[in-house]
Amino acid sequence: MTLVNIEDILLYFSTSIFGQNTEEEIVWDLAKNCISKLGFIDCVVYLVNEDTGMLEQKAAYGPKNPKDYTIYRPMDIPIGQGIVGYVARYGKPEIVKDTSKDERYIVDDEVRLSEIAVPITYKKKVLGVIDSEHPEQDFFTPEHLKILMAIATLCAGKIANARVEKKSRSTQEELIDVQLKMADVKLQALRTQMNPHFMFNALNAIQHFITINDQRKALKYLSKFSRLVRLILENVQTDRLYLSDEIKILHLYLALETMRFDQKFEYEINVPPDSDLMGIKIPFLLVQPFVEKAINRGLVNKADKGQLQVMFHRQKNYLHCIIEDNGIGRQKAKEIVDAKGIRDPSNKLIKRRIAWMNLQSKFKTRLMIKDLYADDNHPAGTRVELEIPLENE
Repeated sequence: MTLVNIEDILLYFSTSIFGQNTEEEIVWDLAKNCISKLGFIDCVVYLVNEDTGMLEQKAAYGPKNPKDYTIYRPMDIPIGQGIVGYVARYGKPEIVKDTSKDERYIVDDEVRLSEIAVPITYKKKVLGVIDSEHPEQDFFTPEHLKILMAIATLCAGKIANARVEKKSRSTQEELIDVQLKMADVKLQALRTQMNPHFMFNALNAIQHFITINDQRKALKYLSKFSRLVRLILENVQTDRLYLSDEIKILHLYLALETMRFDQKFEYEINVPPDSDLMGIKIPFLLVQPFVEKAINRGLVNKADKGQLQVMFHRQKNYLHCIIEDNGIGRQKAKEIVDAKGIRDPSNKLIKRRIAWMNLQSKFKTRLMIKDLYADDNHPAGTRVELEIPLENE
């Protein structure tokens, strides 16, 4: 084989697999379009299966490839067994002049008297083996070894690149999948916050005020309810909104709930005076679900009048939000919910949303929930703390 032949083969292989996206495409190109130019009558390309520890036949030229891209009776070889397995284990090429005198020789489709095997190695890791046999003894030469090693080096680089691209595609697909799931979560969150149960209760409250001939309360409730719905629908396509708008939504929601529950609880929303917090943006309706849970689980089941506080203040580059109630506590609330057979998906929904948010940012949103106790160790409410990164800074 002349130097020109070698250069032509290497030039072909270095450029021909441009656009070949998979390992299988690369090794088939090697077998069909490179080995055929070497004057070999046979070649099989093996790739290592790291899960099984086996060398799998992935491409072939000659009798093992009767048509198209098929392999005749594909055979797997354990790493360390046979000449091919030995080369894969130790990462060193082999020329066997007479296979009849080598006890490692494994017969595949037929007996041949000489064999050459070259590892496909990338960064000292064996990815596969290029193997060829010939019916004549002492057929393979150092020149054959030289060209096969050059081809194997090119092949290793292409396979490594294909694996990186495959991993990148997989990562992109996972990201798209997460984004699609988040879109679903956002819709579920909206349905949870504006669910039919809430709508039914709101309309029942309006009907109640009309029934008792309290038109003033009915109109007041209806006005606040319509404003709340409008504010939410105006921002439903927004991932983040100004804290001032979030607080407007909270005020309207809490005003409706105090009317609906006949002033069974009082509430306060506190923001430090002269602060710049109103101008920052936070995730849309992140606080409201915790407020809703404090009311419906902790306060409405309390014998005496309840208190709810929602507080915002700044801690370095985080907005610290505290939602604190003096209700019956989480354990007692859970017992009531379980006894009524109520299914409550809100906790899982909130955790999924925060987990998704934390995937998108190096600054993590943190959630802490603490049970409060009186001096006599009886449950005295719940405190929820949210630390929300100020990403716009």
